Amino acid sequence: MKIYKELQQGSTPWLEIKHEKVGGSRLAKIMTKLDKSVRECSEYYAILAEHMEDFDPFEVNFQNYQMIRGSEFEPLARKEYERIYGVKVEQYGWIQSDEIKIAGISPDGHIPELSKAIEIKCPSDNTHVMYMLNPAAFLEEYCWQIVHNFLVIGVKSVDGISYRPENKIKPMLVIPTTKDTLIQISKKECYPISYLVELATKRLNELEMCIKEDLEILSKGNEF
Repeated sequence: MKIYKELQQGSTPWLEIKHEKVGGSRLAKIMTKLDKSVRECSEYYAILAEHMEDFDPFEVNFQNYQMIRGSEFEPLARKEYERIYGVKVEQYGWIQSDEIKIAGISPDGHIPELSKAIEIKCPSDNTHVMYMLNPAAFLEEYCWQIVHNFLVIGVKSVDGISYRPENKIKPMLVIPTTKDTLIQISKKECYPISYLVELATKRLNELEMCIKEDLEILSKGNEF
């Protein structure tokens, strides 16, 4: 894997390097309709379109309230995690997969000596309480972002973190996962992360193949 350590998350160069790529949030959008072709996912056409056009920073600068809140509180969550566990959390702008060229990740944190990554969320008050009472709900909601850490970085474990400093009882909830951790992906399906990594790898390989095929078809159709 190739690490872009100095790349600032949220910067224009960071947005540009993510162009045409599949990060953790985007993986969740293509891991739908798994019984059908990846072409059946609406996100497929967004990715295909990016392969046909140059990067435009004005099309990707939207931030909603939760994104802004995350940008504000994520560094605080990382520092609190370091304090509690006595570790140094490394930050990278982007990690590019060697095996799957279309895949990469902007990790919330990486602890190389422990082969561990962290996935930080800074939710609303009621959502944080729900995670406190039912940590499995966090894993279900952010399943594919957690899986992507295992897939791209190759870590042995990922700590999911729900951080709500306003909460007086438990401002930080840490949910540890390994490749043996079971995650419910539907009402009838529950699998270990190791299997979900295999599913995601297969889907990403399919994505690359379909994009290559469709680009070839579209290029031929442009011959006059």
